[in-house]
Amino acid sequence: MYSDFRHPVLKVTLLGFVLSLVAAPALGADAPAMLAVGPLTVHAVEHATMVLTHGEAVIYVDPVGGEEAFAGHPRPDLVLVTDVHGDHLDAATIDAVADEATPIVMPRAVAARIGERPGGAILDNGETVEQKGVAIEAIAAYNLTEERQRFHAKGRGNGYVLT
Repeated sequence: MYSDFRHPVLKVTLLGFVLSLVAAPALGADAPAMLAVGPLTVHAVEHATMVLTHGEAVIYVDPVGGEEAFAGHPRPDLVLVTDVHGDHLDAATIDAVADEATPIVMPRAVAARIGERPGGAILDNGETVEQKGVAIEAIAAYNLTEERQRFHAKGRGNGYVLT
């Protein structure tokens, strides 16, 4: 899968999913909780599913595999969903691992399947939102070859840049 990515920030790439996170330590003690100082840790769960930790912040990406897949990880402060098919989207897993108040950022096609979640955001490619003090930009994530476009069609799914 290809992602339109033109930001010169820390890149974490997993199966074509591009995600980056930059701390803002200059904000000091008044910084929102998600802008914690420290290294970014990526815990690969399966395929595109991962847990990102940065200071005290915990972000789940494409949570699938049931609650047991996240044993030993704290509950997420934020959930990002990239696409509609089962290896990226599992509403039952999301419901099991995230509180009702946990913001979920998702593409429009995902929202059409699971509905918008309170406090979350629906983003089309190129749109941005701020959640928990983190700027989130949705970037296009898609396959390049014609025979694989049915899995990741341009304009449907999102990669995310977190700053």
